[in-house]
Amino acid sequence: MQSEQKGQKLLQDQAPENLEALSAKFWLGPYAIILATLYLWGYWSSFHVNVLEHISFTEVIKIAAYPILSAFFFLAIGMLVSGLSPLNSIFPPGGGRDSKEGKFLNKNWKWFAVSFFIVIILIYLFSSINKWFILPPLFACLAALPVKSTGLLSKELKSENVRSLVIFVLCYLIPFSYGRGIMDAHAIISGKDFIYSSINILNLQPMVNASIDIQPRYLGKLNDRFFFYDPVKETTILVATSEMKAFDLKSRRGSAVLQIPGKDGQTSERGGAPLSQESNRSPGSTGGAR
Repeated sequence: MQSEQKGQKLLQDQAPENLEALSAKFWLGPYAIILATLYLWGYWSSFHVNVLEHISFTEVIKIAAYPILSAFFFLAIGMLVSGLSPLNSIFPPGGGRDSKEGKFLNKNWKWFAVSFFIVIILIYLFSSINKWFILPPLFACLAALPVKSTGLLSKELKSENVRSLVIFVLCYLIPFSYGRGIMDAHAIISGKDFIYSSINILNLQPMVNASIDIQPRYLGKLNDRFFFYDPVKETTILVATSEMKAFDLKSRRGSAVLQIPGKDGQTSERGGAPLSQESNRSPGSTGGAR
């Protein structure tokens, strides 16, 4: 009996250390790959493209890092400010567990968790594209507490307030990455925000006096292919880089020329005002404009 108790105590003493070592050494790389894959999956699946057919895993993070970080940057600042607020010393994490409300919630937490999960599922199934503004914080609220209870990052981050904030952000980024990919694709398909080319991608001839709404919309570059969306036929067009020397990319803020070496090693140029910094990269592309 005593040997069993000693064994259980030994496991309890060793478990946090193993988890801390695992969290510090092994999960950051796979976590980053998961976020990048979720973004690319959300973006390219909207155009019926299996992104992993065109790029390798080594390119996943490089392609998805810019759109994820640029979209999350200002939100992260807001989270950081709120997480380091002086009010956190007055209302520390878990500080209300002994109150009447806290005891009630702790006693019935399973029912609240199930109800919360059902709400998330209903929003996911029946809400509009704007649900991706709501789902990430809801998911983070549901997942952060059980993740924190495992002792994740307890060795690296001594402040409970900071650790709570970091874990919340880590949970938030999982649905955020997938949803951001879907929203970026939806903006192109719906015509809300896109980069277009005035060249007919199929015959490489200028589309004279053509409305912007019917011109090919640039999606990105994967490996040795450029991808465009045809808003008229609602189809995705793949063009090999060897088939094109140059095409123009335009936005409401200006235009740019993308140069591609031809078969003879030469490049062609077309004039145009440079794209603004906000529009110089396509989400999910290795180069180009967005």
